[in-house]
Amino acid sequence: EGGGAFFFAGFLPRKAARRRAELQKLLSMEYPCVVFESPHRFLRLLEEIGQLDPGRRLFVAREMTKRHEECCEGSVEEVREQMGADRIRGELTVVIGRARRRGGGRDQS
Repeated sequence: EGGGAFFFAGFLPRKAARRRAELQKLLSMEYPCVVFESPHRFLRLLEEIGQLDPGRRLFVAREMTKRHEECCEGSVEEVREQMGADRIRGELTVVIGRARRRGGGRDQS
C-alpha cells in the first residue's frame, strides 16, 4: 500500500483547460493529493471534482494554524454544505482522496 504517501500539487492552473487536465490527472492517482485553493476559486474546484467524480472523498482545511482554523471532510456535496459559500475566506488546503482501487472498491484514505 501507499502508507503515508501523498502527492502535493500546490495551486492548480487558472486556465480552464489546463486546470481540468491537471485535476483529471490528480483524480487518477493512487495517493491522496493535496492542493491549495483561493476562496474565490474553491466552489469552482468543488464543482469540477463533482463533475468528474462526485463521490470522491475530500478533506478541507481553512485558515490552517490560524485563529479561525476550520476543517471538514466528506463528499463534494457534504463539503459544500459544511463550508457554506458565505464562510469561504482565506486560503484553503484540499486533500483529495486517492482514486478507486481497480477492484471497484473505494479506499477511504
